[in-house]
Amino acid sequence: MKLVNLVVVLKFDSVPVKQVLSIMLPLPGLTSFRFQSLTLTFPKLLTQSQRALSNIHTHLSSLDRNALPQFPKAEKSLREVQQILNSTEGNFHQLVALLNCRGLNKDYIDSLKGLCYDGMEGLLYLSLYSFLSGLAFTAILCSLPGAWRSFPR
Repeated sequence: MKLVNLVVVLKFDSVPVKQVLSIMLPLPGLTSFRFQSLTLTFPKLLTQSQRALSNIHTHLSSLDRNALPQFPKAEKSLREVQQILNSTEGNFHQLVALLNCRGLNKDYIDSLKGLCYDGMEGLLYLSLYSFLSGLAFTAILCSLPGAWRSFPR
């Protein structure tokens, strides 16, 4: 039986550890795994990946200009690599857009939860103070005739 070590890289605020454990435990031969948090390095990795894709694109453009006149048979392979690079860049931009959308969605949901909870708390305090003010006003109105009679004429 082969022993398998697995490194799980995830962002802890997005994937609960119990869910990861429930996915990983049924794997045969899995003996140990460790978690690495990417909360601070994930945007850095995305930026580095985008720079690497841009550098590859620059190198392919350079090959297109300089090497194709000398090696015309390589044009088909170069076009295939450019097509793969373009689809990879498209998928990368979709990934970044989804991550940004997920972050915005999380912020939106957090703000709505805060607004609802704070709004409900505010409405409760408002209704309590309104009730107490009404009660005090009623007590004043009820005590005015008795107080009015106690003044000498």
